[in-house]
This record gives sequence, C-alpha cells and structure tokens, in this order.
Amino acid sequence: GAERGWPPYSRLQFQRDVGPDGAIYAGSPETVARKIASTVRTLDADRFDLNANNYMLDPETRFNAAFSASYEVTPGLTTFGNFSFTDSTVTALNGAANGANILNAVLQVRSPFLSAETQAALARLDATQNTVIGGVQQTVNDGYVTIPTISRRLSENSERGDGTRYTHYKRRSYNAVIGAEGEFDGWKYEVSYMFANSRYSAPVPDASRSRFLQTLYTEFAPDGTLRCVDPIARAQGCVPGNLFGAGQLSAEAAEYISHTNNNQGEVDRRDLTAFVSRDLFDLGAGSINALVGIGHRYDAANIQPDEAVQRGDSFLSQSTATKGSISAKEVFGEIRIPLLADRPFFNMLTVTAAGRYSNYDVKSIGGVWTYAGGVQYRPVNDLLLRANY
Repeated sequence: GAERGWPPYSRLQFQRDVGPDGAIYAGSPETVARKIASTVRTLDADRFDLNANNYMLDPETRFNAAFSASYEVTPGLTTFGNFSFTDSTVTALNGAANGANILNAVLQVRSPFLSAETQAALARLDATQNTVIGGVQQTVNDGYVTIPTISRRLSENSERGDGTRYTHYKRRSYNAVIGAEGEFDGWKYEVSYMFANSRYSAPVPDASRSRFLQTLYTEFAPDGTLRCVDPIARAQGCVPGNLFGAGQLSAEAAEYISHTNNNQGEVDRRDLTAFVSRDLFDLGAGSINALVGIGHRYDAANIQPDEAVQRGDSFLSQSTATKGSISAKEVFGEIRIPLLADRPFFNMLTVTAAGRYSNYDVKSIGGVWTYAGGVQYRPVNDLLLRANY
C-alpha cells in the first residue's frame, strides 16, 4: 500500500477489519459464516468465493546431507572440500482452476444444457450476429452465437471434488567446494572452486483453454445425440460440457478439459576464486592487513514452463521459456587500517576499504566497479560503533 500512498496498517485498523463489519474473514467458523451471510445480504449476491482451500503454512518434506574434509599436505598447504545436498518437496493447496476471460466461446443456441429462456435470448442474438468460427464468417440464424469472453472456475476437476488442487513442488540441489589454503613467507593464500546446481519440477493441476471451448462448441449428431463439433477433438475424447452452474460438468468432460502443467527449471553456478593476504606494517595501533584476489563467476538458468503455458493454452498466465547464462572475470582488493588503540575514548579506531571490478560477457553490462568503506569505533571496551558505505 505504501506505493499507493496508503498509511501504515495499524492495530486499530486490523481489529476493525476482523470485527463483525470488517473486510477480513477470519475467526471461528460461526464468526466467518455470519460475516459471509451479512455480505451476501448486503450485496444481494448469489455466490461468495472465499477461496479457502489454502494451507496457512505449506507442509514441506526435506532431506539434507552435508560432508566436509580437510588434509594437511605440508605445514604450509592444506586441501579442503565440502559437499551439501538438499531434496525437498513442498505441497501447496490451491483453489479451483479459474478460467478467466476466455475469448470467443461459440455456443449452440439449442443446447440442451441451456434453459428455454436462455435459448430464446441466444436465438434473438443469433438473428443479428455474424459469428466467426475457425476464421470462417458465419451467417445469421446459423444456430450459433459467439460470446466475446467467458469465465468459470472448474470445481469439478479436483481430487476432492470441490476444486481443491495439490501442487507438489520438488527441488533437488547440491553444492560442492574444493580448494587449498596455506601460508608462504608471511603470505596467506586460498584457491577454491565452487559448483552448485539446483533443479525443480512443479506439476500444477490446470485446465486447457482450447479444450474448454471445444466442450462448449456442440452439435446434434445424425442420431440426435449431442457431440463436440470438431472431429479431431472427438477423437481425443471431447464430450459436450455443461459449464452452466457449479457441479454440472460431467466427470468425462472435466477429465478432457483438465491438464497438468509440468513446469521445470535448472540453475547452475560455478565460481573460481584465488586470493592472497598479509600483514604489511604497524602504525602503532595494529598491523595493516591487505588482500588482493581474482575470480571468475558463471551463472546459467533454464526455465521451461509447460508447453501449454507457453502456447497460452492454460488457465494460468502465459509464460515463455527462458534460457541463458552470464559470466564475469573479476579482480578485487581489501585493506584494514587500525588508526588508534588502547587510548582514552579510543579503545579502537579502524577504517576499512574494499573494491571490485567485474567484467561481464554481456555487452550491455560490460565492466562494473563496486566499492565499500567503513569505520569501526570503540570508545570503551563494551561499546562498538560501526558506519559503512
């Protein structure tokens, strides 16, 4: 709300919103039921969508494993490595798939799913409307009308029959680091290589927009039975769907419309770093310490939504596949300079500075400088003040 200029949300506002006339539907079942009934009466509404099919906290099953080791080759050289692995599954509970603003639904005027009053209204519309079906201009009184937009929640395509959908987000990640560190002639050094990978899959229960439209576009077969107009759709299992009213859609039509989006993705990171450091000289308050190093970073991502999502044939928002990588060569340095120590009101005063230059392989980014500076001041032993930029 801050982006819109709204003031901070106060406790008094919260108490008012959870009260009898507030906008938050929370509390005991009796309290929520009374607020829903009051809202329906006030708005003269014929339905109320609370979308209560959600977990307050998504349950997660996680397995972690980690291993680390080091080996002193010589007094000045130690090799090390560590490895970690995580496998997790998060289960999300969502409401019914919502087909919002599905375009150009073609309805059969004499569909038995429609009431006589609705059929009469569509017949009047058919007498004046030139519909377009499959890109072909239709004539008036052809028995069909085109509805510009139509929306419906599919409460019938769920495990519990109430629209509830379970999505199991699975992620498997590992991280490995190997390296060597040590000291030579007063210089400390470290060289390390890190490789990390994370893969995920998210099978999301959903529905197909095109199949939704195919179940609406019906005709009477020569034997008088109702069927889908498209013969290819019929061969794929299309059956006429009664989408007019909650719970009216048959199990066969719900199965035909339903679709599980298999969204997948993978992220890689590789990082090679080497640096040396040493104490340079003492100004009387402690040794000045400097560090310089080089590095190379590589990041790649491959995000693959389900093909239906990429085509826009989904009740979810359309999303395109994304694949790419970026790398950078870097040089960096740090310095720590103690200025004062063990003096009245100056138990410790130290300044720090750091800089890094990164040269990315993306032309629009190129070379980038980053830097930082800081001051640490301890007037007495029990108080430390810090300032960083």
